[in-house]
Amino acid sequence: MAFSYSFHLSSKAHAISTIAKIGQASRHNLRDYKSVDYDKENIHVLIGEEKTILQSIQEIYYDEFDEALKKYNDKQKREDRKIDDYLKHISNSKADVGAEIIIQVGDKDFWEDIDKENWSQLDGLFEKQIDKLKELVPEFRIASAVVHYDESSPHMHIVGVPVAEGFKKGLEKQVSKTKVFTKDRLSSLQDEMRSNVELCMKSYPDIFENKKLKEKEKGRNKDIPKHKLNEYYEMEQKKENLKKEIDQRQVEKDTLESELYSIHANITEVKQDFKAAAKEMPSIDYFMKARDPKTIETVKKKDGTFWQRVGFDFKVILKMQNWIKKYILPLQEKEKQIDKRIEYVQERSKSVLADIKAKGTRTNKTASKQAERSKKGHER
Repeated sequence: MAFSYSFHLSSKAHAISTIAKIGQASRHNLRDYKSVDYDKENIHVLIGEEKTILQSIQEIYYDEFDEALKKYNDKQKREDRKIDDYLKHISNSKADVGAEIIIQVGDKDFWEDIDKENWSQLDGLFEKQIDKLKELVPEFRIASAVVHYDESSPHMHIVGVPVAEGFKKGLEKQVSKTKVFTKDRLSSLQDEMRSNVELCMKSYPDIFENKKLKEKEKGRNKDIPKHKLNEYYEMEQKKENLKKEIDQRQVEKDTLESELYSIHANITEVKQDFKAAAKEMPSIDYFMKARDPKTIETVKKKDGTFWQRVGFDFKVILKMQNWIKKYILPLQEKEKQIDKRIEYVQERSKSVLADIKAKGTRTNKTASKQAERSKKGHER
């Protein structure tokens, strides 16, 4: 029985092109989210941190580029040409900040007849693949290597930084995926890595006895039919777009929650001002009965004895009316507006949360259908 082997260097929509992409790869590779399709307990971290990939990437950037960055900045006469953070600088450029390699041995059809308890034996095989990769491409600094046993076939995600030297423009040492992984080198590398797998297979007779690798398709770096691969990329792009939309909704939700918190703080302040203002006078309603000199005279005739007794000048009523109109009534109106805004924000938050939940469900269903129909063991 012949089975496939895949050594794939991610590109285009799946390239590690920005710091945000590092975060996406980290969440996927380390299963830093909840999903019915994945199980964090069934992944093995062979290299790097178990919580984040970004920290390891930052350390590599510091080790590899700090000296070259200092030399570059020392030569610059203009401050605006200096680079403060090389990783952020590359993230904002057209170059990729890193590279990801996905290695898969066997597809879904091959592994569905093999007991999953035997899958984890492949840690040793994947470790040999890492060692071979380091030997063949020493300038590819590996930050993370994670094996996924929670999908339809075992595969490994390797994230690292391709380091190249000898540049005359910019830093003399730079991150460069295109210079490290040239077309010719990538083709040779794939052949070498396939040969390494064939040697390692002998150590796992329970899995690979009487089995061999399929022939590599000419000019291609994987054993997945081209039409299936295109379908896979199309589905992955749709999945990525849904994730971006969910992230945008999450930002909107956070903004609304922040606004809601601010509104509650304003309410507390308004109520305190209102209470303080109310304590400084007798009945607000009583004062507001006298709206002009004629009504004041009416009040004077009706309640004149009371006001004479307490020694209160009727002119004070007009002053109090103005004070109420200027301070108290605006506070009351502001409180009403805030109550309306709270009601809107609460309803909007419910809508956003429901939308996020729906989008998440759609994303999981899309990934599951795609895995069954066309992924054929090349999930990521």
